[in-house]
This record gives sequence, structure tokens and C-alpha cells, in this order.
Amino acid sequence: MFNFGNQPTLFEYVSDKIEHEWQPDWNMREERQYRDDLIGFLDKHLNKTHRIRPEDGRGLADIGIDGKIGIELKLNLHSKSEINRLTGQVQDYLEDYEKVLVVLLGKVSQGVIRDVEYSMQKLSKSYVKPDPLWGSFREVQTKQILVITKSPGKVTKPKPRTSSNDDLFSKARELDRKLSKGMGLG
Repeated sequence: MFNFGNQPTLFEYVSDKIEHEWQPDWNMREERQYRDDLIGFLDKHLNKTHRIRPEDGRGLADIGIDGKIGIELKLNLHSKSEINRLTGQVQDYLEDYEKVLVVLLGKVSQGVIRDVEYSMQKLSKSYVKPDPLWGSFREVQTKQILVITKSPGKVTKPKPRTSSNDDLFSKARELDRKLSKGMGLG
């Protein structure tokens, strides 16, 4: 499946909606309540065109979308043992989902956020493989993990979307400029 122009992937769309538009009621006390609220939010924004459901059972994320995206919610994460448990959970999820979205809710310190992001980055690197067309010159990531933090009073503004093709062309122009200067042509 190709994604041309400014069309975000389903994962990008869902993560952007959660990060910038989902405003849960911070008076809820349990993760399950946040999960149900988020499912309602996603149902509304995906116009019931995708299968969104609570995933019950061991080895599955809190929410599944089309069996391809797993969303794991963590409320007030704060200890190293909780981070280690989350890392193990996400590692298991990568066997069932192509992409995993970790949503940290409530009171979470910057140190914990950095530790979670670092752990998730290490996990996703284990799924980078050489591109079959380009070999070792270019690697493709077969799994993706994204961490979003939502807390009371935190308002984020949507990031402008750039076309992946525009990004590719700008990188090519930059490389061309560097090569021209290196050869004394520029």
C-alpha cells in the first residue's frame, strides 16, 4: 500500500487525533474508564469504518484497531518496575500488531517519559531490516512504536503535516548541494 502526498496513514491519523484532540475527563480513576472514553472518541473520528475494540486477554493491548494497531494506556506511571513491565508488554504486542501507540496519562515525570521513550526506541530498533531492493544501503522499519503523553492542563497544537514526497525531494536537493560543494562545483 502506497501513501502519496499529504494523506496520513491510519497510525499517523489516530496518533495525531489522540495527541491533539482527545481531552479525557481527568476525574476518571481507572485506566479502563480512559480506555472506554478513548474508544468512543476513536469511533466518532473514524466514522465506524475501522474495527476498534477493547482487547481482552493476555498479550493484547488495551485497544486494537483493525488487528494492526495496538494502543496501550498507562495511568500515572512512575516506577522503574512499571516501565520494565510496560516494555515487556509492548515487546509482546509487537508479535500481534504492526504498530503500537503507548499513551501515558495523568501525572508522569519528564524522567519517566524519557525512560519510556528510550525503552520503546530500543524495542523498535530490533525490528529494522535491510530493504530488499536497496540492501544494506537503506533500512526499513517493520514495526513502529510511538509514545504520547496526555496530562491535565497540557494542550498541544497540531503539527503541520508535510508530504513525504516533498521531504524526499528536499533531502535529495540538500544532498545534491553538498555533493556540488564537495566537488568544487558550487
